[in-house]
Amino acid sequence: MYMLDFDTLKRYMDYNNQQYIAPDKAGDRKLEMETFKKTGQQARVVFQQIIKLVEDQFENVKAQKVSSWMNQAQKATPLFFCYFFSEETELYEPTFAIRLFYDSESETVGLSTELSFIERYATKVSPKLQNKVLNVPLKNPVYFAIRGKTPETDAFAGDSIIQNLPQKIEEGEVRKILVKYDIPDIQRYQKLEDLVKQILSGFDYLKPYYDETRNTQIK
Repeated sequence: MYMLDFDTLKRYMDYNNQQYIAPDKAGDRKLEMETFKKTGQQARVVFQQIIKLVEDQFENVKAQKVSSWMNQAQKATPLFFCYFFSEETELYEPTFAIRLFYDSESETVGLSTELSFIERYATKVSPKLQNKVLNVPLKNPVYFAIRGKTPETDAFAGDSIIQNLPQKIEEGEVRKILVKYDIPDIQRYQKLEDLVKQILSGFDYLKPYYDETRNTQIK
């Protein structure tokens, strides 16, 4: 396999949440904005290439469109993500995803494999299916990421609070529980095939939780 420019992903992290202005409207910041756009687009291409390599080896699934390099408010969004769907999975149902993250302590870029659903396609059933992951025991290296009513209530679930999650869900304090497996510092993978294998291993770790969400009987 060919090598990818992971440095571009890291460089674009410096733009996180910065406001983009069309170069022809940016005045004396025109060159800065052109660099901004070029870096964002190049970083997205690198992530798309990773997704394509994974899709080629992830049997019976198709990758959705990779997230954009900026959002509707025209602010940089370097934490790219992409969802994968099989023919049996509806758009509102939980499925596998890959998401970039940045470790500020080590200043490195990592990837998370994730089991979650796409919010824009969500129905009332979506979080109920997602939260069935609680029926499967949590085992390392997988962890739960809690998404609450507001970003301020987001958290990571340790063993000490997992037992309280069903009540928090019922009370509306917790909206959904993601299942995640992290691959830190992707630049340490000198061979792309090793990174792809690690991503596929991450999906294997998530598979029991995915299977549980396929049990569509909801109380």
